[in-house]
Amino acid sequence: MCFNRLGECMDETHGEGFGQECDACTFGLDAVREKQNKILSEGGWVADYVHDDPETPYHINYHTHGFLENYKHLDIQMCLPIYVGTLHNIAGIIAEKIKDGAKFEPGKKYSDIIAMFDITFMAVMECERPVLRVIFPDPQGELDPDKMNEHFRLQWQI
Repeated sequence: MCFNRLGECMDETHGEGFGQECDACTFGLDAVREKQNKILSEGGWVADYVHDDPETPYHINYHTHGFLENYKHLDIQMCLPIYVGTLHNIAGIIAEKIKDGAKFEPGKKYSDIIAMFDITFMAVMECERPVLRVIFPDPQGELDPDKMNEHFRLQWQI
């Protein structure tokens, strides 16, 4: 689901000939939230994607709900402007590791999330709650904000 901060649908496929609206437009935001609550209760976590959030790098705010309540782990946030399906796949990998007992920490490098690259996390606030933001490496694999490509460095922005 793609919503702006006002809860309005931002599905880019509308009017593109796909002939299908998103669930929020078809069934209403309340129905979508009800569905999310069901997913949360059955699967333990759910994610939102907001692509016009002025409070986040690149205005991208992919974030999870449910990790803290169900696994005693901070939820995660990703802000890199890449395909939302890729963000969700990465979140799924992280979620499985958390379910298996992994505890991710800010500043520590992790090499078992994305093939051939390390990632790290930084502690940030997302809508007045603490989360761990995933920091992706630049194309050279650099994570240090003082050394990484300028475009990727924006992920470190608070």
